[in-house]
Amino acid sequence: MTLIATAETRTSLTSQFLMGAATQARESLRIESMESASISEAQIVTHHALVLGAIMQATAALEGEIWEVMAHGPGHHLGSNGVDVAARDLLRPLVDVIDAQNVLERYRLVLHLLHKPPMDEGLPPARLGRTFRPTTGGVRARRPWGLHPRATILVSALASLSTSADEL
Repeated sequence: MTLIATAETRTSLTSQFLMGAATQARESLRIESMESASISEAQIVTHHALVLGAIMQATAALEGEIWEVMAHGPGHHLGSNGVDVAARDLLRPLVDVIDAQNVLERYRLVLHLLHKPPMDEGLPPARLGRTFRPTTGGVRARRPWGLHPRATILVSALASLSTSADEL
């Protein structure tokens, strides 16, 4: 009699993306707090890079987490003993259909299919998803260094996040 065992090793980067976004947001706020006259062109470029990096990492956290729930099931982060197998089996055949939606609609669909309450639209993940929908006109400069007001609100919220993995 031969027994064959397989093991799957995965890692979720959601907390690393959020910690990175929080770190970048805090540094961008430090630059924003400087006297406008003393901000150099290099600091403006750095500020833009930090804000965009924070947005990209926060968005990656949202995108990555919902994909992992769809592909591996709720509880995927708890290891194989924590996975809701029935929910995973329900979602797996629908991954391509759900993944074709925008990120907030993916969360809505997954929560609905799993008979969970809808996401509170006032919570930061929903605000992030609404803030960064593609626009035809792009981001317009409202501040001397070009930050859109919605980006400023997001950066402030991200800066308040802990960078402790235990708290994420």
